[in-house]
Amino acid sequence: MPYATGTAADVNDLATKFKDFLLANGWTVNRFDTQGSGKRLEVTRAGVYVSTRWLQNENGTSSPGPGGSNVYGVLAVPATGYSGAADWNTQAGIPLAQNAITKLGVGMPLEAGAISAYHFFTDATTDRVWCVVRKTGNVYGYLGFGVTFTKYGVWTGGAWACGTRSAGGMTQTFGYGQMGLSIETFPPGYGGVGNSWAGSPLLVRIDVDTVVGKYLGVSQSTSTSERTDRRLDSGIAGANYGAALDNGWSAIALQARGRSTLNTGLGPVPIEISAERTDGLYSPIGRLPDVYAINITDGGFPYGSEVTVGTDTYVVFPTFALRKAA
Repeated sequence: MPYATGTAADVNDLATKFKDFLLANGWTVNRFDTQGSGKRLEVTRAGVYVSTRWLQNENGTSSPGPGGSNVYGVLAVPATGYSGAADWNTQAGIPLAQNAITKLGVGMPLEAGAISAYHFFTDATTDRVWCVVRKTGNVYGYLGFGVTFTKYGVWTGGAWACGTRSAGGMTQTFGYGQMGLSIETFPPGYGGVGNSWAGSPLLVRIDVDTVVGKYLGVSQSTSTSERTDRRLDSGIAGANYGAALDNGWSAIALQARGRSTLNTGLGPVPIEISAERTDGLYSPIGRLPDVYAINITDGGFPYGSEVTVGTDTYVVFPTFALRKAA
């Protein structure tokens, strides 16, 4: 089934249920076992490999994971291969920062105890997956990855990974962005934050001009140990570079206008991504698959409920919606 929802006893139980969902939808599980007090899950589909490390009350992890103590959540890094002799964060082809040393990944911070709601999604091809979790109150975390990106035009690459935070910034406390929203509540694909340790919450494998065979990310950091060789830009409020929609999203809050005040109708807005070119300008490369920016905070839609727009059905969360496969 391309969609599943339920509850989990804790982070480890969530990892087990996500593993079962991936297996049922055509992904191959290369490894699933206990590591530390959490879980290690490594999967593959169509030549794209993803390594995940599920943290259950742990004292941080090695790079690209966060520091700190009593950490709960999940880290993910895409890769180009799997070896049983390698650790989750040393597989071949994982993303590196511009310095070609620092490992990069994405993460979804969680809380101790039971998980009151999770939502798992795949697209119709099952090449792309999303895990959305009710973290606390009306705050939802998310983790997504896939083989294919929704491309504009033709370019080499397409694998991607997206999280609520960058892996290294998963335990940091963030302030508020241009829309008055905590960064914890921003939609998928937002443009990171302006701290050198924050890294990128979105990574896309794409060849751009002379930069080939690498993952690029969205990040405000100018540090070569955090930014990628070229930046990606997101239209979502956050740290934006170069995109034509930057002022539209941040200054006049286009995102906040995603719901009709006349009939409470939902207007899903594609999350478009652009890539930095050699001349410093940006070219649109596509949009984040299957997810849309919305605003239902005052629209009367219960979080996690289904809304139909035309022939499409979406599961809605405070600032984003995921389209269910038919």
